Amino acid sequence: QSTWGQQAIIKLIKMVKTYSRDPPVPTKAARASGDDLRVHFKNTYNTVRALKGLSLRAAQAYLRDVLARKRCVPFLRYNGKVGRTAQAKEFNNRSQGRWPVKSVKVVLGLLQNLEANASVKNLDLDKLVINHAQVNSCLLYTSPSPRDRQKSRMPSSA
Repeated sequence: QSTWGQQAIIKLIKMVKTYSRDPPVPTKAARASGDDLRVHFKNTYNTVRALKGLSLRAAQAYLRDVLARKRCVPFLRYNGKVGRTAQAKEFNNRSQGRWPVKSVKVVLGLLQNLEANASVKNLDLDKLVINHAQVNSCLLYTSPSPRDRQKSRMPSSA
């Protein structure tokens, strides 16, 4: 039998912030995350995938160029009915790309948070490289539907 105190401790342990992957040397790594962000999953997935392997400064410059429509985000997955653009040619002969503004702004904010976390740890910002980035779909936001649609549309007879 477990008492209420033990259950509270277990719930507190489950509520601690966890990441999907731990760095091999935690003192030389910085992390940032966002929860339940109101952006499209498929756009953000392709945006973050384009940043893997880039340095922090190069990633920020790339995202600023996407906002200015000088470069595009290549859509490698979830690319049904995505238009073609010549700017996608720089990514291994890809042809499909977009400029997802809202996703880019959110990811830029996460990179600024990552930069702040790295400066608190006294890490060299010019040597930071993005080697892991993950996007999960958030909870679905639904609105309650009326129980009886006919009654909700009929005028009151009072």
